[in-house]
Amino acid sequence: RDMANKTQYKGRLESLSAIFTALRQTPQLTRRELCERLPLSWGGVSELCAALLECGAICEEKPQDGKSTPPCGRTPTRLSVSPSARFLGVDINRTGITLCLRDAFGNEVLRRKTPSPRSPKDLPRHVLQAAEGLLSETDLPVLGIGVAMQGKKTEGSEFLITYGGQTLIWDPAKDLASACSLPVTVHHDPDCMLYSLPVEKNREDVLMVRLDRGVGLSVCRHGKLLAEFPLELGKTVFRESGVCKTLEEAIGIGGLEQEIGKPLTSPEALSKDENARGIFSHAGMLLGTALGNLCHLIPVSKVAICGELTRFSGLFLPAAKAALREVIGAETPPVSVHPITDAALGAARFAVDEFPRYLQKGGQSPLARALF
Repeated sequence: RDMANKTQYKGRLESLSAIFTALRQTPQLTRRELCERLPLSWGGVSELCAALLECGAICEEKPQDGKSTPPCGRTPTRLSVSPSARFLGVDINRTGITLCLRDAFGNEVLRRKTPSPRSPKDLPRHVLQAAEGLLSETDLPVLGIGVAMQGKKTEGSEFLITYGGQTLIWDPAKDLASACSLPVTVHHDPDCMLYSLPVEKNREDVLMVRLDRGVGLSVCRHGKLLAEFPLELGKTVFRESGVCKTLEEAIGIGGLEQEIGKPLTSPEALSKDENARGIFSHAGMLLGTALGNLCHLIPVSKVAICGELTRFSGLFLPAAKAALREVIGAETPPVSVHPITDAALGAARFAVDEFPRYLQKGGQSPLARALF
């Protein structure tokens, strides 16, 4: 019986998602037109649309031209995704906590950023305070939260977060859902960063590298993210002059600052420093070599570079491209740089695209209350 209930519940969420997705793709549909497009009964469509209307995910209006008015009976109303519906994206990173509120059509409405605490032990409290604070600034219905999470995922839903010599094991979805009374979906931050890119993910095979204090990697093949991709690009080891160095130590912000001997200030200032230029160029060569080897394993049509280090791309990108061409040859994919420094927008996009499949039964979100 429990298995039957779980299957029924999952099927209901899939049906809700199908209706919401159909209305995102084609606004102004009637319930009858939804029945014709989806393998759902009239009664099922009516019930699920009522729940989506009640929670503010969709809206309805009567036709203005009168052409859809039948000779008798009820005038069919047309349904669309509500322009008032909001989704929250949260990027949880050791360099900072970024929050992005967006609508269901991809428009960013509000953005906030706060520094991460020095100790990961204080991270949950800072994240919850930031999320609750931003949500208190809008009176419009927020329907879901997407989280871009740094760290290693455990066998369950928890993440292992290490920085500053300390470690935290935390389930952000559980705490955010409880504090904000909203459903939460969690993804690794590189996947959310890729989801922030202005590319057609359904048509392009993209390899995305996030360069900041760490090195993140995400790959999209045949329109699908390789979510369980096991390779930690930043842990790639190079041996030079008898010394082993990881790619993260070579081209992460911390490693570059240590090698140069001072903080990374402006690209203009560093471009005048011959020693810094040489260090960046060498780091770019290592990056291009690592990417070339990876592209041999996973052919892609485009390489995208994001993260805080992109503002210094003029110092390392030429060497990275040259090394990539040397490894790949004539079929070298083009490399583009995107000044996207956080994954909050991509996390919010996940919250929209997966809505409401991550809804937990028994939750206190508006849609859960409308359904159950």
